Amino acid sequence: MSDDKKLDKAHQAIGQYFSEFSELERELGEAVKVVLHLEGHDAADLVVDLLRFPRNKAQLVKGAAQIATKKKDGSKISTKWKASANTTLGKILKHNEACRDHLAHSHLEPQENGSIKVTRRSGGKSQNWKLQTKIDEVRRLTKELREIRTELSKLKVEVGKIHWIRTHEWHPDQHPYDLTQPPLLTLREHAAATRAGVPTKSRTSQASK
Repeated sequence: MSDDKKLDKAHQAIGQYFSEFSELERELGEAVKVVLHLEGHDAADLVVDLLRFPRNKAQLVKGAAQIATKKKDGSKISTKWKASANTTLGKILKHNEACRDHLAHSHLEPQENGSIKVTRRSGGKSQNWKLQTKIDEVRRLTKELREIRTELSKLKVEVGKIHWIRTHEWHPDQHPYDLTQPPLLTLREHAAATRAGVPTKSRTSQASK
C-alpha cells in the first residue's frame, strides 16, 4: 500500500469535518435571515456574507433568542426553550473557537491510524485529534440549530434590542478589515461611556494621529 493510501482515512476525516461544519454555518446563515426578517429578500445572502465569521452569526442568533419574549401570535415563549436555545448556541460558539478555528489555523498532519496531528502555527504543543467525535458533534448541533430556526420564525424579535454587535473602526489609512485592532464597544456601552466622558477611540485611530 502506498504512503498516500495509508493516510486516506485521515484525509477523509478532515474533508468530512469541514463539509459538516459548512452545513452548520449555512444553517446559521438561514437563522440570521429569520432573525433579521430577510427571508426571501434579494439582499439576504449579502447581509449574511457581511457578517463574515460563524462566531458573528451565532452571536446574533443567540442574542435574538435571549431578548425575544413573545411569539407573533402574542403568546409567551417557553423559558425551557430559551434556555435550550441559549445552551445550543453557546455550544456552537465554543465548538467554533475550540475546534473549527483551531483546525483552520493549524498545521494538519494526517496519521496512518486516522488521527490528525494538529500544531498551531503560532506555536505550542502538537496534539493528535480523532475527528469522528467532532464530526458527530457538528451534526448534532446542526440538527438542534435547525429546530431553533424553525421556532425563531414564530417569534417576535425586535432587532434593535439585540446587544451583540462588535465591529472594528474603519480608517481611510488602514485596511478596512484590520483585525489586529481591538473591537469597539457595543452601542449601549459606547453611549454609556460617552455620557461618562470616557474616551472610546480604538488604538487604530490613536495610532493614525
